[in-house]
Amino acid sequence: MPHRHPRPPLRQEGPQNDRRLGFGIHTAADVLRRGVDEIADRLRARVGDRPVYVSVDVDVLDPAHAPGTGTPEVGGLTSRELLEILRGLAGLDLVSLLASRVEREA
Repeated sequence: MPHRHPRPPLRQEGPQNDRRLGFGIHTAADVLRRGVDEIADRLRARVGDRPVYVSVDVDVLDPAHAPGTGTPEVGGLTSRELLEILRGLAGLDLVSLLASRVEREA
């Protein structure tokens, strides 16, 4: 099953290898510029109707929202942005969601 996940932008070796392997990358700066709805739409379009496993590393969050993380990502997502992106994935065939249950509001 292909993986799709956000990754902190400061890792030097990761993004180039991820792109080479076919990973889609959306940075916190992308979320800021495009908004959570567009990012969720892009994720939904990439996944299509295939089942998807969602795994979220707490390090994607700004330390203001996850102060105890081992590798703080200054300028990372806010908890609100992350939850809204996850809500935007509602209706997909999620194999697993490693976060508190989130539901899309009508």
